[in-house]
Amino acid sequence: MLVGGWLLSFVLGMLQRILPFLVSMHLAGRGRRAPTPSALTAERWLVLHARCHLLALPGLALAIGFDSPVLGLAAATVGGLGGLALAGFFVELLRRMRAPAAPAG
Repeated sequence: MLVGGWLLSFVLGMLQRILPFLVSMHLAGRGRRAPTPSALTAERWLVLHARCHLLALPGLALAIGFDSPVLGLAAATVGGLGGLALAGFFVELLRRMRAPAAPAG
């Protein structure tokens, strides 16, 4: 569980930093000024995802340690909310990608 949780945290951390950069590079050759990766990043979704992630992993460990299905359900619910927050980040990234940028000049 620890290795899987660490790997998932590592991969999701890389994705949330790489995707805005890749979108910015994708938009650069379209005759308009490309947005910066920081302008494409929705920080509120990432903060919510990080908080839920940091609460869910220890919650699952406690649920296993105490053999408590109620704690497991609570931790899974918090983890699911974190997953929805990450999905919200991706939706916001796509929305910002489609928004018109200032013309290159």
